[in-house]
Amino acid sequence: MIFIQFCLIMNFMYNIIPLIIVLLCLVVIISIVIRRLPQLAILDVENMPEEKANKVKDEIVQKRLVRDIVNFLKRFAHIGEFFKNLTSSMANWLNHLRQLKAQHQAKKVEVNISRDEKIKMLTAQAEELIKSEELEDLKQAEAKLIEVVSLDKKNLAAFMDLADIYGKLKKNFEAKQTYQYCLRLLDFKDDKAKEAEINYSLSLVNREIDNLDEARANIIESLKIEPNNPRFLNLVLELCVDLKDKAMATEFLARLKEANPENQSLEDWQEKINSL
Repeated sequence: MIFIQFCLIMNFMYNIIPLIIVLLCLVVIISIVIRRLPQLAILDVENMPEEKANKVKDEIVQKRLVRDIVNFLKRFAHIGEFFKNLTSSMANWLNHLRQLKAQHQAKKVEVNISRDEKIKMLTAQAEELIKSEELEDLKQAEAKLIEVVSLDKKNLAAFMDLADIYGKLKKNFEAKQTYQYCLRLLDFKDDKAKEAEINYSLSLVNREIDNLDEARANIIESLKIEPNNPRFLNLVLELCVDLKDKAMATEFLARLKEANPENQSLEDWQEKINSL
């Protein structure tokens, strides 16, 4: 409560200081005008025509006022800059205090939750961030998932999400290592569908870094589990063409025709293979 009152006071000061400065400027300018007016009395205007005297008198007053105000404003500019920097610093400081308070409250909440609840909370936050596909959101999701796997080193879903993020961030070396670790985790589980998907993703990463032989070996592992998967067959065909392996490309094209005879790209694949 004291912290909130203090923030309100500082926020009020931040808003009122510029107004006080403006009022002070007006007071000083008015005082300059009042101080200069008596100097008109020393002017010898008796020997001048009235209109000319009034004109000369006005010009002298105006010049003196302008000169004094300009000089004052030059001095005030430094003061104004000082207060501007001061108020800006105060605003930044208040914002920093609010952030510290929010962090403190978040830590208090974390202290009161269990390890499993924390993992669940971080995972949910990471999943929301991943949906946006924005670079900064992906980096935040990466940080949260790293915290998850530090709490649970066998969390396959978190490692798979983390590897996917590395791929999107073009961190191909980290993505490859993480997918390989996911495959090791599957040694303790019987989940062939996930194994096929991880090998497919690993194949894409290896292809991205020009490890074409390794990429083809990965996707062939996926095909051992799902031999008629059109997505896997298309990728292995692409890799065979990249490697200029006509025999293997022909073999997998035949399997693709059998698995998906209505595939619109069959003729294109045949032309590519014929050109090898």
